[in-house]
Amino acid sequence: MKGYLVRRRPAARPSRDRAARPAVEALEGRMLLYSYTGDHFAHGNLITWSIMPDGTSLGGATSNLVSTLNAKLGAGVWEQAIADAFAQWEQYANINVAQVADNGQPFGTGNYQQGDPNVGDIRIGGFAQSLSVLAFTMLPPAYNGGSDAGDIFFNTAQVWNIGSTFDLETVAVHEIGHAVAGLGESSDTTAAEYEYYSGIRQQPMPDDINGIQAVWGPRAEDAIAQATGNFSAAQAANLNGYMNPYNNQIILPNQDLATPYETYWFKVTAPANTTPLLWAVVQSQNLSELSPRVQIYNSALQGLAQASASPYAYGAWTYAYANVTAGQTYYIRVMASSALDTGSGAYALQINMGPQGLYLIAPPVTATYAQPDQAGGGGIFEKVATSASEPYVPLDFTPDVVDRVIHPNLSAVINASQSIPSFLDFDPLYISLLSLFASPKTSHGQS
Repeated sequence: MKGYLVRRRPAARPSRDRAARPAVEALEGRMLLYSYTGDHFAHGNLITWSIMPDGTSLGGATSNLVSTLNAKLGAGVWEQAIADAFAQWEQYANINVAQVADNGQPFGTGNYQQGDPNVGDIRIGGFAQSLSVLAFTMLPPAYNGGSDAGDIFFNTAQVWNIGSTFDLETVAVHEIGHAVAGLGESSDTTAAEYEYYSGIRQQPMPDDINGIQAVWGPRAEDAIAQATGNFSAAQAANLNGYMNPYNNQIILPNQDLATPYETYWFKVTAPANTTPLLWAVVQSQNLSELSPRVQIYNSALQGLAQASASPYAYGAWTYAYANVTAGQTYYIRVMASSALDTGSGAYALQINMGPQGLYLIAPPVTATYAQPDQAGGGGIFEKVATSASEPYVPLDFTPDVVDRVIHPNLSAVINASQSIPSFLDFDPLYISLLSLFASPKTSHGQS
């Protein structure tokens, strides 16, 4: 690291509990180097995220991310940047992400490592920190076994922007790579997980994609697509066998739009006791950040109806309906509303030709109880910033900074009446947050 980083503590440096393991692969004719820690959430079929409301207790500090970014960037603008950063990773790996509400429970509390009904698996907050920091991310399970696993904190003392330095989405993409897959720092200077902030980089690059797919695998086609190859009308999956004869409904959870450029075709024959209308409902809300579109055609493949969610919905449900005649075959086509990053993800398809209503599909159950931290817990992926005049801003903890974070006497500096040791160059608020870590914790992946 560069010489302008904070001074090293004079004591001997303890060994790091969790080192990122480098992996070398060939991709598109060149060697790429990414690293990963081996830590990730238990369930990739749904990893939720939430934004801590202002006032959420961080232990000696409270989150003020919402008011800070609302004032600087505008309500809704910065949230979209973070949602888009999650969608960027979702499109390349066999994971689904969705935003959920956050009840403001104190950081690190709760009984769940994943699937907490009150907060997201990854909680996003912020507080004023040293200007040597942009953001940091707690290592995901199993290294951190509690509700703090994967949580991300932005430095609200920094100057955040959209599309210029420091670009919020660039930093969010970097931190989310740590949180959802336990990725370490890449030595590829073009990668989003490269350890230095060197300009706007709002999407994973080939090396990052290699890394997350090594953990979760690439997006996979769902079972119906694998069995039927229903990517064209000629290969449309016949859904008659899925129809409930008592209410003329077809309910298909666990569908997946693997790429923004694919379309999936289904066909169904209206039963003798059909109602006059066929309803086709596509839902990604609470399932992924896919923005879906649905179309209905007659047997001659003439379009009858269509509906589309906003490309920036980041999880939605949409429906179309058309007049039908008993005994006739109809086609339903599902696709992304656009080829943007919200063009991939899990969805549910429901078809109704009966008198009863439909209900939104519940998200998959991912509840995983909190477990003891491994190897003493902790691990912060940190991005360490200097002034904007520096040509590069290092994105993550050096071993030197990790030493400070895991210092066993860290809690002793919480009391404002006590002086902060000279080897601790963090704000008191930052130290207060770190003092929450039950056993001396580190974090990996600060931005």
